[in-house]
Amino acid sequence: MAYVGNGRGRHRLRAGNALAFERSLSRETRAVTLIAAVALAAALLAQTSSVEGVVQRVLGEPALTGAHVGVAVIDPRNAALLYGHDVDGAYLPASTLKLLTSATALAVLGPDARPRTQLVYDGETLALVGGGDPLLAERDLDAAASAVAAGGITQIRRLVVDQSYYAGPVYPAGWSWDDLAAYYAPPVTALSLEENALDVDIAPGSAVGDAAGVHVDDAYAGVLYADAAVTGAAGSPPTADCALAPLASVVRIAGSVPLGGPAIQQGCAVLDPSRFAANALAGSLQAHGVHVDAIAGVGAAPPGARTLWAHDGASVAELIAKMLAPSDNFIADELCRRIAKQRDPAGSFEACALAQSAYAASIGIDPRTLSLHDGSGLSRYDLLTPRDLGLLLAAIARNPGAAVVRGALPRPGREGTLLRRFANSPAAALVEAKTGSMDHVDDLAGYVQTAGRGELAFAVLIQGFASEQDRAAARLAAERIVEAIAAL
Repeated sequence: MAYVGNGRGRHRLRAGNALAFERSLSRETRAVTLIAAVALAAALLAQTSSVEGVVQRVLGEPALTGAHVGVAVIDPRNAALLYGHDVDGAYLPASTLKLLTSATALAVLGPDARPRTQLVYDGETLALVGGGDPLLAERDLDAAASAVAAGGITQIRRLVVDQSYYAGPVYPAGWSWDDLAAYYAPPVTALSLEENALDVDIAPGSAVGDAAGVHVDDAYAGVLYADAAVTGAAGSPPTADCALAPLASVVRIAGSVPLGGPAIQQGCAVLDPSRFAANALAGSLQAHGVHVDAIAGVGAAPPGARTLWAHDGASVAELIAKMLAPSDNFIADELCRRIAKQRDPAGSFEACALAQSAYAASIGIDPRTLSLHDGSGLSRYDLLTPRDLGLLLAAIARNPGAAVVRGALPRPGREGTLLRRFANSPAAALVEAKTGSMDHVDDLAGYVQTAGRGELAFAVLIQGFASEQDRAAARLAAERIVEAIAAL
């Protein structure tokens, strides 16, 4: 029970007895209360009208003609919506979806869960067994090879990579096919090495039209080829990049590099992670004096094999800290599949979406407003509303267990995707937020310290601008909206 003073003695207020309390108030007290409420509403309306004015100016920008703008401003203390523009419209979250993936991973897996990679051996077959570690590196495989040599083993008849921790498609629904050769959209597998991506150096030839010189790590030999990369005219812009070869499961280097210019580096996806990891491990074994007779690529670990080496990867909290500032897609999608394993032995993206939706429902988001297909937000099928993002941010702010999410958010002028945002802006020191960028999409969602209302959560989603040349206008517009929110 609670006690409330009204100037005429103390009234005991029990649950369900609010009507009796209301009747006990004097007419004068009710009048004062009404006046105060009207004054507060008027003040809030005056404040939020300044945000609306900025939004309307944004909508009038020629560069944003035809664009859709969704804005939600929410008080994280009580999840109250303070301002909204198209607040319930459906928008692509892009990388702001990583906020939901992070919160779901903390709730489902816990902050301390770690993926395990193992090397097992039955006297004939050596199997590298994946467990969903997105950050397994070549130095880890070198440690594994060292453990094999330390066990007195000098020859391996057969080397395989066991990917059975996950089953089914390695790409979520809705990923664009022309992203699949890029480092930011590799296959999401149980055993990955160097995030299933590698850097390719591309150098010009000696004359215009000559084939470009391409250097690729030996572990990937025979998968990448460069017959489409050429030397362009001196001073021409470099266009060499990774692309899927038509009707083939290989990556090629297309485009050009300018004559006389420096070599450029592009990140490409590894399309055969099992072969890539097996080749790398075989090389490390050879360096430690262990000969491998045959590399079989993907295969099953032999039953009853003994463990020669095990590696526990970064914890969920550590992965979130590494993921959010640079907006690492691969970490997000590996977390998504590990979340899914709690519902589905295959670790499917569909099961991940169910877990994300269940978490969203638990914090007051209507799951009917969500269309979820991955952990990174790269899927063109992902949809949510500005209100959804605002409610998610409010829940994260109220949850002490989600402090790692707050600590990992980019800030203007610092390392991460806000490094060059809010330049010379009065809000630069007041903002921490997650960006989301795709073709024709530029999103910003996070927190801002305001002049009179403390910290508020916001989501500003600007989508449908006609060309990439208009992205700068979209970003500036989002920053102006956040500045107006900061003035509340």
